[in-house]
Amino acid sequence: MSTISRQLPRSVESIWQAIRVAKQKKDSIPPADNLLREATSNTLDSVYASLGTLRHNRLLAKEAYTANTPLKNEAIAKLKMFISHFIQHLNDAIARGEIDRSKRVLYNLDENDAKVPVMSRAQDVVDWGDNVVQGEADRVAAGGAALTQPSAAQIATLLADAKDKLVVQSKYYTEYNSAQEALQTLLAEVSK
Repeated sequence: MSTISRQLPRSVESIWQAIRVAKQKKDSIPPADNLLREATSNTLDSVYASLGTLRHNRLLAKEAYTANTPLKNEAIAKLKMFISHFIQHLNDAIARGEIDRSKRVLYNLDENDAKVPVMSRAQDVVDWGDNVVQGEADRVAAGGAALTQPSAAQIATLLADAKDKLVVQSKYYTEYNSAQEALQTLLAEVSK
């Protein structure tokens, strides 16, 4: 004897497909022949509309986040390169005797360490950008000659751009998570 088994859809897309097919079937039958109770029919219409909207919102948020990621990554990479070059230039000036090595502390660098700091995360790059801009401002205010190639002003410009792109990326991430949560909340209610 064979049995018929039915597995409930689990993914958002399989649930959407099941709801969409059910709605199409309901809408293709004359109202007098509809076997669904009115409450079930109304729920199907409501869930169809809500789920469609939430899926669309999630897709838009994901697309925005995905599109901004290379822009953010490029801004961080460029800023990181300029910071690295600036610190190398600072260390070269110290090695030539033009700047005292004690000035490294103005940039939150170890006075006795000529290494470029590790910047593995975007926030590390932003923090070191802030350190360089503030440190150079303090050193110049104390009478030191401004370093060029790159200058702290160039780094400040790149830093502002990177911070802006990180804020946008964070906004898109939050929007995607919110859309995902709203979708999961609806699916949990529908599954009851």
